[in-house]
Amino acid sequence: MISARGSEPLLEAPKLCEPSGDLLQGRATLADLPSYRCSVPLGTRGGALTDWFACYPAVPGAILTDGAEFHGMVSRQQLLEFTIRPQGMALLREPMTRLRGYLERDWLVLPASTSIEQAARRAFARSPHLLGDAVVVRSPLEYRLVDATVLYRADWQLRGIETQVRYESMRLQAIQKDKMASLGKLVDGVAHQILDPVGFIWGNLSHLGTYSTQLMHLVDAYREWAIARSSGQVPPELEELELEVDLDFLRRDLPQVLGSVRSGANRLRAIVSSLQNFCHLDEVYPKPADLNGHLKSIVLLLQSGMAATVQFVGNYGALPPVPCYVGLLDRAFMAVLINAVEATLAQAVWQETAAGLMKDEVPPTVTLTTTMTSASRLAQGGEPVGDDLPWVEVVIADNGPGMGPVLRQRIRDSFQAGPRLGKESGLTTAYHIVVGKHGGRFELRDRPEGGVMVVIQLPLGHG
Repeated sequence: MISARGSEPLLEAPKLCEPSGDLLQGRATLADLPSYRCSVPLGTRGGALTDWFACYPAVPGAILTDGAEFHGMVSRQQLLEFTIRPQGMALLREPMTRLRGYLERDWLVLPASTSIEQAARRAFARSPHLLGDAVVVRSPLEYRLVDATVLYRADWQLRGIETQVRYESMRLQAIQKDKMASLGKLVDGVAHQILDPVGFIWGNLSHLGTYSTQLMHLVDAYREWAIARSSGQVPPELEELELEVDLDFLRRDLPQVLGSVRSGANRLRAIVSSLQNFCHLDEVYPKPADLNGHLKSIVLLLQSGMAATVQFVGNYGALPPVPCYVGLLDRAFMAVLINAVEATLAQAVWQETAAGLMKDEVPPTVTLTTTMTSASRLAQGGEPVGDDLPWVEVVIADNGPGMGPVLRQRIRDSFQAGPRLGKESGLTTAYHIVVGKHGGRFELRDRPEGGVMVVIQLPLGHG
């Protein structure tokens, strides 16, 4: 403490309050910056406050209080500039209750929870001659001062951190994109190598079926010839051979074997083709694509990798080729479908657990519907887009437990928050692909019969 002049009370020494952490985080607030607890009574004379500033040269200002009530702030610069005014030294004999009328009263008072970025923006918006003044930080219990230099330095430090994080994010995205491109080339090459023998098998199955039919006819002809030569009786050697090879079973089973091989080859060819489509490398410009075909390919891939039984119902309407980045759009459809499958499986597990209470169990079902739409029909309760171009609508619905209003709002908030260092959910990724990359619309809606449907709308005039 230092003694004020005359019978004035002693002025308490200012106290520097250091934050607990050493490094600033992305969401740092004024409470995370060093601040001064430097209150002086409102009745203090100007000369005593000048001496107080002289004793503590690091303090940026003083907070004027009357008991616990805040009455403003006096910066060091303001008080020193006041002393060089005419009659300034004489007026310093007066208490601050009178002097503060001569001083600048446009002080900046902010809550301690204010972010550093917002506080620096507010501080920079002040008059040029006030840019060096400290900022008053208000907390529930007291007022403190934060040096403007400290605030500006922290703001620039956080901007540097954000720049570094953004750079690292872009670098990781570039690495990930390069890895995905390399993986796509590898998978495409493997799929091509698989398709070659599958095509060979598929191409020869028709000939094999023809040859087997001809051989059976030849066997029947030889059998009739042998019976004719044996006076209408089957020769014992031939009868023994027929029993050994089980000719009747062979006649019935050989077409079924050929049909199974043909079905397996056809399915394998479809899966490999779907894999090729899904690993399609994105081009610089959008290209027309058959959305129905790509949706069917993705469904086939999901069915091939699922042990559980999920019914996929496809209501595919007649669609024209849609200009799009087909690789990215496939990724969005896959994310939405996986989310729908997980929701239906969760519902199925619940039904199985409560089987004793359920009379009619509903199988897990995911429904895909593609239609043409127009601007006037877009978005439930929303405004028309304002153009006459046709749009394509893809609706992916599930019969799962649905989303509560809290979870649905949280997901919608994640859409607006943007990507967060690759930690976004599948629906968020799909939203940014549809809206950000294709200029489309992406909505979550509740189904009246239960479950959730995702509505994806794409403009045909894109690109």
